[in-house]
Amino acid sequence: MGSVFDYIYKKERCDATHYRVTLLNCIKFSYLNENAKELSKENDFLQYKKQNIDITTVPKAKGQLRKIQLANLVLLLELDNVCKANGLRYWLDFGNAIGAIRHKGYIPWDDDIDCGMLREDYDKIAKAFEKSSSNPDIYVEYFRGRVECFLKVRHRKNPHVFVDIFPYDLYDRKLSESERKAVSKIAIETRDYIKVKQNKKSSNEEHLDWIFKLRDERILKNGSGKEEDCPDVFWGLDYNHPYKNWFFDYETFFPLKTTEYEGFQFPVINKLEVYLENLFGNYMSYPSVKDMKHKHGMLAHMSKEELEILDSLANLISEN
Repeated sequence: MGSVFDYIYKKERCDATHYRVTLLNCIKFSYLNENAKELSKENDFLQYKKQNIDITTVPKAKGQLRKIQLANLVLLLELDNVCKANGLRYWLDFGNAIGAIRHKGYIPWDDDIDCGMLREDYDKIAKAFEKSSSNPDIYVEYFRGRVECFLKVRHRKNPHVFVDIFPYDLYDRKLSESERKAVSKIAIETRDYIKVKQNKKSSNEEHLDWIFKLRDERILKNGSGKEEDCPDVFWGLDYNHPYKNWFFDYETFFPLKTTEYEGFQFPVINKLEVYLENLFGNYMSYPSVKDMKHKHGMLAHMSKEELEILDSLANLISEN
């Protein structure tokens, strides 16, 4: 049984970078631990922004950040191999798509990998890994957050390296701009409803079934479209993204193309520049200082064993 003090103020570690504090058993917030807080300030790349140096000439990361990037790249290569072996499509998304255009690889201060998949392929990737992965330590699992419940490619011996996979759905047809705004508003309202009404004790499967039921009742009233009809593409409700417009032309995404990324060829969407400008504006310029801070695995306190795994994964990628 906890003490009265625990009822008033309780502090506990919730992951490798954050502590969670509970006040009066109901008010909860989290914050970076001291080690992570210091690391988040140490970013040598800010000098290039301050000096307004051409962003495409910023050098690659070094030290532990570079090791994390290379270790994540190993997981991405495994995802690529599994998808090819099983006829599944995926693409580099968000910051990694920017990095592909701007740096032919990672954004130098970034430390994670984001990918997108259509729902039909997304639903098959976990079993495809079980069937085709060449490394039993690399697998796929669901990550459950405040609202989101999306897939991650992970390593069993170091949880701080990963590839995020986000789901995209097909609408039943192409929408006009006014229709897109109207349905996007419904999607945002539905996601807000999920935040409030979700059963946090439900299993991932139960949680997703509930989300899909809401999606089908409120958004896909006529069912999902057939890909050969080139309907609109939109973000899944199970992904907690910050964007207001949820819909894209099918031709913006498909057919997929390939591009160079860290010396390898990976798939990207068809009209990548249009997509990125739509999301980020001038993606060839420096982001805010906040968006240049280290995050994710770079801030994690890794054990000796996890650091050894990080080194071994990074060493699998030969750098020129």
